[in-house]
Amino acid sequence: MGTENATVLELAQRVQAIAGGEIQIDTAAVDTRSYKLNTDKMKQTLGFLPSFSIDLAIEELVGAFKAGLVPDAIDNPKYYNVR
Repeated sequence: MGTENATVLELAQRVQAIAGGEIQIDTAAVDTRSYKLNTDKMKQTLGFLPSFSIDLAIEELVGAFKAGLVPDAIDNPKYYNVR
């Protein structure tokens, strides 16, 4: 757990499966960057490995959104690092 690899499309599909409802996934844009995850340095330096799976993180985020814990999530610039 916590060391999974996933493409942006795979993440979008997992969010769609967990959140339910209709989510539009734009597959027209091609993202060729590599998202290969390597936690070796974190484990060696800090003695730490993540314990949450991607799916658990998605479930917690969906719950937070449904509970209204992330107000104005779409328009608030503090939730974006790229626009």
